[in-house]
Amino acid sequence: MIPKIALFIVFILISGTCNLVQAQEPDLSDLMDFEIQSIGKADKLKTIKLSKLIGKQKVIVIDLWATWCGPCRQSIPELISLQTEYKDKGVEIIGLSIEAPDQLKRVLEMRSSFKINYQLGFTTPELYSAMDNRRVVPQTFIFGRDGVLIKHIRGWSQTLVPKVMRESIEIALNQKQ
Repeated sequence: MIPKIALFIVFILISGTCNLVQAQEPDLSDLMDFEIQSIGKADKLKTIKLSKLIGKQKVIVIDLWATWCGPCRQSIPELISLQTEYKDKGVEIIGLSIEAPDQLKRVLEMRSSFKINYQLGFTTPELYSAMDNRRVVPQTFIFGRDGVLIKHIRGWSQTLVPKVMRESIEIALNQKQ
């Protein structure tokens, strides 16, 4: 029999890995003014305003990640699966590295090794702070077709997050336009 203290420790460790509670959500009202660096054709960076992506009748999933982040690496296969499953249903997944754009080579290497099939790019430190000043990766933001935030997920749990992501995407897709 496992002592109660061991179960409590396991619970605390798991709880710290993923936070689905939406308490103290960041104010995302000014988010649309921010720009990202998207990896475009010929692997060149292209500047795009978030207002050109979010609220344009597509469900947008923004995943903040880093090449050095273990949980981020664990989440990539699920994001690949979601892109495959939902790309023809009006869902776009965008993985934004929190690293500086001078890390483009590392991001491209990860794209190749993981066979990432969704859009990649870079966030700015200002956007990263505006989205959530806790400085946690990965973080996933699911926006409805109207641009309203449906779900904000901090961290990664293989047993919990994929289900929550799919449920949130389905809610966003089924919202009246």
